Amino acid sequence: MTKRTLWLATVVTALCAQGTNADDIDLERLQSLARNEQAQLVKCFGDMLTLVKRYNLREQLQHILYEGCAAERRALSDAVVKSLPAAEKNFAKGLAGAMSIDTLTGAVELYKAQPVSVCAGDSCVLGEYRKCLLIDLPIAASKRVPPSRFEQEAQERCRTHEARARGVLTVEFANAQKLQIDPQLSKATREELAKAVKQVLEDAVVDYGSELARLDPTRSSCEPDLCDGQPCLYMYGAPPTRYECMVSQP
Repeated sequence: MTKRTLWLATVVTALCAQGTNADDIDLERLQSLARNEQAQLVKCFGDMLTLVKRYNLREQLQHILYEGCAAERRALSDAVVKSLPAAEKNFAKGLAGAMSIDTLTGAVELYKAQPVSVCAGDSCVLGEYRKCLLIDLPIAASKRVPPSRFEQEAQERCRTHEARARGVLTVEFANAQKLQIDPQLSKATREELAKAVKQVLEDAVVDYGSELARLDPTRSSCEPDLCDGQPCLYMYGAPPTRYECMVSQP
């Protein structure tokens, strides 16, 4: 059974559960439901995915796709609601949401299945920032510089690299956004890009702290607790992240 067939079977089952006679369900109409809007959403996800892959923004992948294509998701929802009878309005909204999530999940799975790409040109800005942050790691580690001080000095030294990374990411995603229904780069997307840059700094601090722990086994490596081989999940009172743990150490 193909994914499309499974999707149609799910829709038909849901309609029948709401009291719709199976003989009254127009399968051909369901298959063509909001096709233009679906195509717009797929295009938007594709445009954003290209940049996410270029800059290896794996942690921000889902949020960037979701926020960058918000207008396309709304357009799909509106089209589905208009395509179905008023009596099925609530179902139509749920269906539109399921279609958006299905498309988003497909894009995420496609990206995660691909190998990490090698950067070139401007796509290396995050790598160059990371390289700058870690350039003094051996000397700082030999002097046992505290992680918080290492972070402060590295950030100060690499402000130009940080600014360039922020600028390149903002321009790239702003240009991609201009091709979508809503041409303005949203505040939420800008925040995700800022997180990507900040993550580079935090990862560098963790690398530095790990080197200190290697040189001095009495120091904590701040490794997370594992549950069945995976980091444990906590509903309440989660422990500090590795970065937070590292910078708290003298």
